[in-house]
Amino acid sequence: MIHIYLDTETGMPKGDATVSYEDPPTAKAAVERFDGKDFQKIKLKVSLAQKKPTTTLHPPMNPRLPGTLVYFLPPGG
Repeated sequence: MIHIYLDTETGMPKGDATVSYEDPPTAKAAVERFDGKDFQKIKLKVSLAQKKPTTTLHPPMNPRLPGTLVYFLPPGG
């Protein structure tokens, strides 16, 4: 999957993208092939990204009390 980041005001590409691969060896080969290569007079910077730990953006509903929300705060939060 390819995700091209767009400027929110202009709708034009910002120049950054994320490419997702199914298997790690293919992702590593892409980094080795494209990192540092010239593309349209620009030197590409390609690296592996790490998935961030999942966080709850929307607190889940408490199944015992319909209509109530349960918030999970991180330690120190």
